[in-house]
Amino acid sequence: MPSFISKMGRWFPSKEKQYIPADPGKNIEEGYIYEGPDRAARAVLAEEGVEFLGTDARLDPEIIMRARQLGMTVDEFLKMHEPPSQATAEVERLKETQVETHKDIKPKKGVSHRIAGLPMEGGFGDAPADAPKV
Repeated sequence: MPSFISKMGRWFPSKEKQYIPADPGKNIEEGYIYEGPDRAARAVLAEEGVEFLGTDARLDPEIIMRARQLGMTVDEFLKMHEPPSQATAEVERLKETQVETHKDIKPKKGVSHRIAGLPMEGGFGDAPADAPKV
């Protein structure tokens, strides 16, 4: 089955690496490893009589129209839609998963936490005898 790789809307044969066994009927006396463009994809291109399949993205009328609507050149528009590099994608992923921790706020010196002159410590026990009645 042919396999292709896309470059800006044009489809070219992808790379292939395969072991070719020895075959006396085809004058192959020893097996070898084939490395190069996909042979099945090259056969499809030869059958069609073309160098590549597809259309160059820079010549696509829909992309040209959309770039004009946004006030950009076609190359700027295509650059904007390129997938991010692996390093950029990793930074973005870390930003999304980052957990923000906040330090405990230290109270200012000299500020006491009292209500109506009573300290805010302890439970709901008896109030001191000298406490004002509310």
